[in-house]
Amino acid sequence: MRYGEGHPALQCVERVGSVRASIGTAPPEQAREWARVRQWPTDAVHALCAVLRSRGEPWAS
Repeated sequence: MRYGEGHPALQCVERVGSVRASIGTAPPEQAREWARVRQWPTDAVHALCAVLRSRGEPWAS
């Protein structure tokens, strides 16, 4: 899966920590586009990305 520059999943791998993301109270059309661009369900308005670890090392595909 490819993520665009600045995607929360890439940020959490770089930081080796979780990243919160939110569109907040944006209009529904803007919220759907925000979620679509991030490859999330279109009704998502908040998200938490976390690094998966295997044997103490960050995992990325």
